[in-house]
Amino acid sequence: MILLYVIPSTKQKSILSLFFPTQVSMTFYDHLYKLGLFRMLRDLMVYKLQYKHFLYDDYSEKTVRKWCTNDSKIFFKESTSSFSIRFYFEYLSSEILEDSHFYINDKEIMATSIRTALKRNFVTFHFKKSIQSNDVLSFKIPCKMFANKMAITCFTIHKPKYYLFNILKYFVSRLEMRISGGFSFSSYANISKYSDIFVISKFSQKWLKKYWNLPSKLLYPPVSVSSFQPNAKKKNQIVHVGRFFTDGHNKKQLELAQEFIKMCEFGLTDWELHFIGSIANGQKHEEYFEKIKQLAKKYPITFHINIPFSSLKKILSQSKIYWHATGLDVDEESLPIKLEHFGITTVEAMASGCVPVVINKGGQSEIITKESGFLWNTRSDLQKYTFHLVNNHQVLEKMSLAAVKRSQFFSKTKFKEKLSLLLDTETR
Repeated sequence: MILLYVIPSTKQKSILSLFFPTQVSMTFYDHLYKLGLFRMLRDLMVYKLQYKHFLYDDYSEKTVRKWCTNDSKIFFKESTSSFSIRFYFEYLSSEILEDSHFYINDKEIMATSIRTALKRNFVTFHFKKSIQSNDVLSFKIPCKMFANKMAITCFTIHKPKYYLFNILKYFVSRLEMRISGGFSFSSYANISKYSDIFVISKFSQKWLKKYWNLPSKLLYPPVSVSSFQPNAKKKNQIVHVGRFFTDGHNKKQLELAQEFIKMCEFGLTDWELHFIGSIANGQKHEEYFEKIKQLAKKYPITFHINIPFSSLKKILSQSKIYWHATGLDVDEESLPIKLEHFGITTVEAMASGCVPVVINKGGQSEIITKESGFLWNTRSDLQKYTFHLVNNHQVLEKMSLAAVKRSQFFSKTKFKEKLSLLLDTETR
């Protein structure tokens, strides 16, 4: 099972942008969270505080650390007469004890006691001070210490109703975070902290619903279609863009080369197949590429490895047909992650005037319309649609123009329009 790590949101309004969901491991805490137990415990046990201008949280050496900036602030949401704050310093010095300053609403307050734990680089400052709801705590530690990193590891409000919670926190440092649904709780809880999820395709949306059972909104990724232009003098070229590798959503260059060779044996002449891409690091990926090269030796198949962007655009502009086969021979129901989640290179090829002949799987089927290209399900379909374009020049030209027009639907301008609309909806 592939696990997902999501940084939890700390804002009231937040968006998680998602390419493709992976399965979430449901822990014991997740089930308690879904039952509402943690929300009940939070209301009864956890201090009502708000942290602002902190960098991030992490968990190390059995301690949750909230990393500070020189503008970090803590907002009280209830009154108290006593509280403690414990810091972790990467480098602990006497200067910290001598020159640390704390403020409530910009008025300095003095610690009634300071306790150090030198082995763990902890310093705990204790305060007896009347605090009201909405008061703001800020602090200034010697400036050079910020460069060496400092973090809050524990904040304690001394009230009878929090007596049990204060004791438990010292034995289970992640307890507060688990109950509040913050950092280190679980992937499921972290995901649910977001007010909305944006996905890049209906295909991703379908699997998000299946894996997480959460709603989402569709926002196709922005494609720089204006960077691609069709050449007035196109060549008899089929093109494919994709990295050569054997794992994950393999681009299936070997299978495409095999089908092109079959077409040559069936009578295809005066046409070339061009592969554009890089080769993934590792012996098995290099061997995969060499296998395709050896297969293609006697045929009009050309490889363009690690070429500059300008050369890629030129080849696309000169080509007539674009092939794509990611997901071929893959069972979508068991391995959807191996399919193309959207297909930016397909859109770029269409903007270059290439007619797409692409597999009817994943996000590809959302890009192509019947006027602008072909979706194939089998290898014989791939050959049939390609031969149809090769043998019908007028059809190919008409679909080429339609492909360019269709590509504009995924432009940066359209993306901005849709994003603005979604954000307007979010703020209402």
